[in-house]
Amino acid sequence: MEPDLMAQTGSLTAEEFSSPLLGRFFQWMVHQDQESAAISVTAMGQDFTPEEISHFTRILQKTEDLVSEQALRDYIRVIKEEASKRSGDDLMAVLRRRQNQKGR
Repeated sequence: MEPDLMAQTGSLTAEEFSSPLLGRFFQWMVHQDQESAAISVTAMGQDFTPEEISHFTRILQKTEDLVSEQALRDYIRVIKEEASKRSGDDLMAVLRRRQNQKGR
């Protein structure tokens, strides 16, 4: 991910990801960014198993283009909406959030 885009992840948390592994990866990326450390396969070796790294590599190979600001906002919105569904938020709260997002 482009370093400038990391700041736009805002209030997104690892717990909101549908997969604990993806949440850990996101949390790791945030930490690496905060420490101005490399985000690379080599750097992952200290915190993830070879199987986990292989999984990330497969995902990243599917994404050939750089993530745009709009795409990142869309990804974050979907992650947050799905996390709300899993947490048992009522439908009205989800609708209010969606209306607020559209109003921005």
